Amino acid sequence: AGTVLTLKGAVLTFACLDCMGTLTHQPYEVWRDPHSADDGDKTRKRKLVMHSPSSSQDMGDHQFAVICSEKQAKVFSLPSQTCLYVHNITETSFLLRADVVTLCNSVCLACFCANGHIMTLSLPSLRPLLDMNYLPVTDMRIARTFCFTNEGQALYLSSPTEIQRLTYSQEMCDNLQ
Repeated sequence: AGTVLTLKGAVLTFACLDCMGTLTHQPYEVWRDPHSADDGDKTRKRKLVMHSPSSSQDMGDHQFAVICSEKQAKVFSLPSQTCLYVHNITETSFLLRADVVTLCNSVCLACFCANGHIMTLSLPSLRPLLDMNYLPVTDMRIARTFCFTNEGQALYLSSPTEIQRLTYSQEMCDNLQ
């Protein structure tokens, strides 16, 4: 039992935003060297470190779930599961890659389409920020290896031994040497 959330196409990415629209990071486990000299207590176990507020009052009334498929993106309000925003990204092609990234101290959805377009959408409102024609996918290596990074860069393997780096942020472009 549960609610079914539908999108056009296969889901490519899923992310959670807090009530302020900032990306909620996954919990991670801190690595400690068991042979370290400063680790006097051998019975100490690894602990899961949660980067989330301690109470539901700190979280606000809701969070956002961002789900992007090959054709469209939707933003849902949690816990009510109400669809707040919908953006049909492409009708004639499909997305190869979609990532929620930080860009200029905010969060956006970066998408790479099979027809070569790179698009960014603001979050949580899904307003188009950028839509530019970059490179049509002629080689499956590009499609398999393309990835977005934070602060406005993307990478892919242009050949088996060469990495191509590009930027879609003016701030990042100004900082490159």
